[in-house]
Amino acid sequence: MTDLKDFSIAFSGLKTGFHNFDLSIGETFFKKFEALAIDEGEIFIRLKMEKKERMLIFDFSIEGTVSLVCDRCLEIYQQPVEIEKTIYVKLQNGLHEMVEESEDVILISDQESEFDVSQLIYEFIALSLPMKRTHGVDEDGKSLCNVYMVHLIESDRQANTNEEETDPRWDALKKLKNNN
Repeated sequence: MTDLKDFSIAFSGLKTGFHNFDLSIGETFFKKFEALAIDEGEIFIRLKMEKKERMLIFDFSIEGTVSLVCDRCLEIYQQPVEIEKTIYVKLQNGLHEMVEESEDVILISDQESEFDVSQLIYEFIALSLPMKRTHGVDEDGKSLCNVYMVHLIESDRQANTNEEETDPRWDALKKLKNNN
């Protein structure tokens, strides 16, 4: 699916009950939302919607991988994404039913005929990504990062450690700290 209009669920003509939607996103989707540092990915969404009289319940099942830049070695790696989330969309008519919106409850006018889930999917993916984006480790516990780049970082770190000259006043305080 290449256009965000594919993510607008037209619910007004649907009968009360359960409805299933299969969506997929890729490079084009991520280009629409440039805030994330994701250029590529292949994600499949199984969306189950339950339509009730004045409410829509969306059960999202999101699986796939996205390409991220490793914070340690700066190489591209595949980050798996697996998300299960439920969102409640309450249809309200004007000010008569003022119900507070929350994290899982969204309020829309009962005059609406469709609901766009693209922003929700983007947010689910963004929030599922780790803060520290690095390659994983193999079964022996060794990093899967680029060995050459890790070696450069370590050698630079050691060079900076050796070059640091400390203020003699701090040396005296360090001696006190090490004695305790």
